[in-house]
Amino acid sequence: MDLQAAEYAIGVARAEDIDAVRVLLPKAFTGQRQPRIRVAKRLDTSQIIGVVAWWLRPKRKSFQQAAFFIYVASNWQSRGVGVVLVRGLINEAREANASELVAGSLVKEAGAVEKFLTALGFNRRIRITEYEDKTERLREIFTPLYERYTARHKMPAGARMVSLDEAPMEEVRDLVLNNLGGFPIGISRRLQDGPGGYDRNLSVVLTIDGKVKGALLARVVNGVKVTDAMMVAPEMRGSWASLFIKQASLEKTMAAGIETVRYSVDEKKHPDTVKQAKRTGAKICGYKVILGIDL
Repeated sequence: MDLQAAEYAIGVARAEDIDAVRVLLPKAFTGQRQPRIRVAKRLDTSQIIGVVAWWLRPKRKSFQQAAFFIYVASNWQSRGVGVVLVRGLINEAREANASELVAGSLVKEAGAVEKFLTALGFNRRIRITEYEDKTERLREIFTPLYERYTARHKMPAGARMVSLDEAPMEEVRDLVLNNLGGFPIGISRRLQDGPGGYDRNLSVVLTIDGKVKGALLARVVNGVKVTDAMMVAPEMRGSWASLFIKQASLEKTMAAGIETVRYSVDEKKHPDTVKQAKRTGAKICGYKVILGIDL
């Protein structure tokens, strides 16, 4: 290990460190990830007091993005451990020819993590608004729109709204991958009701002639329906599909007696959803950001 301070040292994680790192940063090992890991250890006890785990992910031709998770023990957070870990990470990512380094998950806007990374040169890449809406208010907005549409048009022949259990699982997985990215194994586990898995009843899938064309994936947290993702195939965007998917999920939500729905929106990418939130009087629960730095 390279000596960094009189009290701790930082170096590449050894085989015997991995189990402890998995406990400290479980998300770093989601799906097929095999992150590169550096740990900070106390010199007197060899206790792990900090970890950074990172990996490369191609974004487009000649562009590679590095993403990371970091952990620093609470009683070491103001003693320079995190700064040394992140600065070392920046150098490693540059040497690996990454063009950008981003945090691996959303963090609270203006929170301690954002302030810490901003001081090291990071800035906001994505800003997400988290909304909370009443199911009854959504019904007042969407159901009349749905009824007016169905009064004038018929759902295309071969179109069906089905549950996750009825849908071709691999096609749903590919729809998520193509629209949101991620790792096939991790997505498959959530679709199969693994840890943090999607609700089998509240999630809905649109199929046309047996082919998956859209989905809304949700779960229940403390009695609140949390919409994790809603997407449609490229050829279905701007069509009736989104309205039908939202209505189908809304009907299931009401049938389950759930009174509150929570969803997150990237305001730049989904201005229509922002307009919807304003129209329904949705409450803003807070903001989260993804931070990054160009290398």
